Amino acid sequence: MGDRLNQLALLTDEELWNAATSQASEDDNNLMQELLEKQQQTGLTPEETEQVQVLSRHFNHIMMVRAKAAALLSERGHDISSLAVVS
Repeated sequence: MGDRLNQLALLTDEELWNAATSQASEDDNNLMQELLEKQQQTGLTPEETEQVQVLSRHFNHIMMVRAKAAALLSERGHDISSLAVVS
């Protein structure tokens, strides 16, 4: 993942803004919410546990890309305060 994050430095400012504001899909968010609720209520099958792990890695990757893109934008002199707003 480190190499991928380092490649963000090659992107244009516009591409970095897109990366810094990227989000998981609504479907992924809904699926994770459903699985977490099921985990608390009845437990998960091994396949569902694997789905949670895959989704968690996906969400973590998105957050790492967003953070690195924001850092690069800041280094390039952009005001990134708008990225702190929770949508």
